[in-house]
Amino acid sequence: MKTLKILSLFLILFTAVNFTACGDVEPIDPTIVINPPVPVPDPDCLAPSSFQASDFINNTNVNLSWVSVGDETSWEIQYGAENFTVGSGTSAISTNTNFTVTGLNSSNTYDFYVRSLCGVGIFSEWTGPVR
Repeated sequence: MKTLKILSLFLILFTAVNFTACGDVEPIDPTIVINPPVPVPDPDCLAPSSFQASDFINNTNVNLSWVSVGDETSWEIQYGAENFTVGSGTSAISTNTNFTVTGLNSSNTYDFYVRSLCGVGIFSEWTGPVR
């Protein structure tokens, strides 16, 4: 009989703990941002100027060049098919004010962009597109 009482008590506690509604829980706050904020260009980080793209070299390469406007020492290049959305293209980093994009197809048209990198997470607006 004592075992039956202990077993019954255990069953009641188990049921109470596992099947009790959580009615006191507050709903999720709709103002909480789940996605991180989109980084924005820093106005103190100056975009490169005089951005140019060469004609195709050997049907697969394009030389890009630009002029540094500030004291930055690296740049991000992004390229893709004509009219691609910046952010969805192929990216590369250069520590020179020129860069050769390889592996292209001369029967396609490409857009090229460049921006200055002024520190970790600090960058300029994009310059481009050039074709």
